Amino acid sequence: MTNREVFSTIRHQTENRSFAMRSKSNHSTRRAFTLIELLLVLVIIAALAAIVVPNLAGKGQKAKIETTKASLTSIQGALKMFEVENSRFPSNEEGIQLLTEQPQDSPLLDKKHLLDAWGNPWNYKFPGQMYAFTGAWFPFAKTKAVRERTGDPRPSVEERYRTRADYVAKVESAAQAMIAEGFLLELDRQRVLDHAAAEWDYVTAK
Repeated sequence: MTNREVFSTIRHQTENRSFAMRSKSNHSTRRAFTLIELLLVLVIIAALAAIVVPNLAGKGQKAKIETTKASLTSIQGALKMFEVENSRFPSNEEGIQLLTEQPQDSPLLDKKHLLDAWGNPWNYKFPGQMYAFTGAWFPFAKTKAVRERTGDPRPSVEERYRTRADYVAKVESAAQAMIAEGFLLELDRQRVLDHAAAEWDYVTAK
């Protein structure tokens, strides 16, 4: 082999080795860049999910609330029509189920309104009969002095309301708002106020 041939062979091997190193380097660079892009995409998706998902969940809850309000309005209307036609309201035993059965040819209420938007049945009570409270409750301290002495962090009755009349007026305002939204019947308003007044007397007499 001549010197020229040897030189040509060495040059060819060197060029091949150099090309292989460049190819490997370029391949590694492309792979690293692709991973960076993937990470950026994942970060963007996570950020969008953090914004979109709560909004979608919130809209879902709002839709359920509106559906429940519509059902309450339908139930209230059906109860009024039943009372006009029968001079009474359904008993606790009959419940609003009766409204979906009478009259037989054209019931006053669609069965879809028997459950709220979360799939829970209504706790119907004969109008004028309040649903009983269950569980325990802890009254506010009567005065600021009692609250500070007992270490109760909640504002006392004395700090929350000026007088008994002030308390009852606020309860009435809340009741009117619930009536307007369909969560309370007008004929139950006075019983709510009487109950609030009785609770005031119980707490402040202690």
